[in-house]
Amino acid sequence: MLLNLDGAAAARDSQLAADLRTAGWSLITLDLRATVLAANRAAHDMLAAPTGRLVGMSLDACLPMFAQALKMASNDRLIRTSVAGWARRLDGHHFPIQAWFSVYGHGDDRCLAAIVVDMSEEVRDRERENFQHLLDYNRLLASAVSHEIRNLCSAISVVCSNLSSKSD
Repeated sequence: MLLNLDGAAAARDSQLAADLRTAGWSLITLDLRATVLAANRAAHDMLAAPTGRLVGMSLDACLPMFAQALKMASNDRLIRTSVAGWARRLDGHHFPIQAWFSVYGHGDDRCLAAIVVDMSEEVRDRERENFQHLLDYNRLLASAVSHEIRNLCSAISVVCSNLSSKSD
């Protein structure tokens, strides 16, 4: 019976590992020096790195907020938080991210585990919506100004007509 439970636990662990490797969100684990200990395929895609090349690479330049969090946690303080900021792909392109991370461990064994999501599409959608609101507002404003100009022209016409009838 015990072997069956161990087999089921191993199967669940294997499935979880497969799920993490193929997840659509980036999963990254860094050591104290912001060197990648593990990264799934989505992390490689997000940072424009060839598959398997992130492990052993320092991400200090790509994800500077993580290196700063590791430095802040220098007194073995645990940190669990989220951050919205900017990251840099290996090709130099900057992009907005949302990340949830945790710093854990003690001394030189401190690590950071993070889930990182590229927010580029959401930012584009928000900017597109803001631009549409700006266009709608400008259209409304132009219509109001045009209406007021028409009113002024009518008033000037009436005043001119009155002045010409009084001078006769």
